[in-house]
Amino acid sequence: MRRHDQAPPAQAGCLPSGLRAKAGRIHARPDAVLAIARELTDAGADWQLQAYGHAMHAFTFEGANNPQAGILYHPVAARRAEAALRTFLAQVLGDTTPGT
Repeated sequence: MRRHDQAPPAQAGCLPSGLRAKAGRIHARPDAVLAIARELTDAGADWQLQAYGHAMHAFTFEGANNPQAGILYHPVAARRAEAALRTFLAQVLGDTTPGT
């Protein structure tokens, strides 16, 4: 099984031109940011990307505790990611708060 950090770089042109999907990505690996940014921009997507310093894989999962494998819960990054996700969903879906 190949680890996520060993994945090959994105190939140019793999997304269709004029992509109309809205895309949000919560990310903890700065080395992959440029590749996905170029790919989404080249495809014309409306996108945003959140990156969290010092966060490893599974940083939102409280039970993650294997830093040697690059997996570790990070409570500050987890709170920030949840806030970013809620904001993104509100922008894309509109206010879905019950009773409003």
